[in-house]
Amino acid sequence: MKEYFFPHSIREAISLLESKKNIKLIAGGTEINLKHKDVDYFVDITNLGLSYINKSAKDLRIGATTTVAELEESVLLKSKQFKALHQAAHKFTQSVKHLATIGGSIAEGVPSSDLAPVLIALNARAVLVGSEGERVVRPKELFKGLRKTAIKKDEIIKEFILPLWGEDTTSSFQKVGRTEDDLAMTSLAIRLTMGDGNVKDAGVGLGLAGSSPLKAEQTENFLRSNGLLIEKASDILIKETNPRTSLRASREYRLELEKALFKKAIQECREELK
Repeated sequence: MKEYFFPHSIREAISLLESKKNIKLIAGGTEINLKHKDVDYFVDITNLGLSYINKSAKDLRIGATTTVAELEESVLLKSKQFKALHQAAHKFTQSVKHLATIGGSIAEGVPSSDLAPVLIALNARAVLVGSEGERVVRPKELFKGLRKTAIKKDEIIKEFILPLWGEDTTSSFQKVGRTEDDLAMTSLAIRLTMGDGNVKDAGVGLGLAGSSPLKAEQTENFLRSNGLLIEKASDILIKETNPRTSLRASREYRLELEKALFKKAIQECREELK
């Protein structure tokens, strides 16, 4: 490493990203490892004022450098509709949650991110800021493969915008690891909006169901059209995922876990909305 920068504005940070090669943004730094040994410059964005959780009449906005601990402690995220985000934050280890940020969890593009499936299920949008201005994308559109994202070299995640769904909506996050502190073998988040006993809307996001976090759109469409036919919906779910075999779990076992976690999350949502 040649130099470590502490910009005091987003504009300054973007200028650094434009002017240097082999440069990387850093906030919590929990994903920095030997894979980044060739990085010459780090840009620390913790002083840019991007740590916040603000609620308005139409949405909830979470700044990119908001830590997982701040997500867990936020009263705003303890409502039914954002329950999955609070659950995911709670499952982080104590040694990480005060450092890891919501923006870093998404920007790294890792399939094991616990927060990515939740943001997908909650239909969140990411606000990216770069030399050409701002653009808004959904997290599922950011992921382009293993550790590959659509974030340009000169762009920074500014914040995430989550719609407000109301009291007829709840969500659930589920994961399985070999131990409580281990990386997930499979993770899943569901959002359900009910009305008159029917599914008005649904969101389903998965981690480790492919090379990057996945939005299960076929399953979402089935739930909207057919309601809570859980067995059939879980069969559709595993047909649109493509988990791989690794040292932690086989593909076949991960598919079984996906079905089990899906059913558990649906049941939890149903109980919450009774």
